[in-house]
Amino acid sequence: MSEPVLLTKGAVACPGVVTGKVVRIYDARDSDIIQAGDILVTEMTTPDFVPAMKRAAAIVTDKGGRTCHAAIVSRELGVPCIVGAMNATTVLKHGQEVTVDAVNGKVYEGRVDIVVEQKTTESKYKNTKTNVYAILANPELAPKVAAMPVDGVGLLRAEF
Repeated sequence: MSEPVLLTKGAVACPGVVTGKVVRIYDARDSDIIQAGDILVTEMTTPDFVPAMKRAAAIVTDKGGRTCHAAIVSRELGVPCIVGAMNATTVLKHGQEVTVDAVNGKVYEGRVDIVVEQKTTESKYKNTKTNVYAILANPELAPKVAAMPVDGVGLLRAEF
């Protein structure tokens, strides 16, 4: 079996591994072409991209860091995301099948089987006197947040 072809890499904003079809968007006005399961590839995101980000299976941006818009929103939505890939909109071709390894910050050509080590959700901080609360921005993620080792929801954002 041959080595997977690495197309680009960047910083992990929200972890996960997804295979899908690249859809490059250069302007938020075109975001309605993103369908469920597509890989959203763009230079950077703005609040106008949020409807497309909610439908995307993964997000890859040329610019940004771990505190940029794409990083923050992808974590809120639970969508795997790589930011700061620098050449994603050039290297990743519209319609191309890719595997986004947002655990290691890499995008591979085609379907690549990547084994991700599952981490326990048990908290290391059982004896802390400080309560740990989650921020919930997407109501559809409430069951996932409820299964996390947190003491509740400390902030509920309603803009989505």
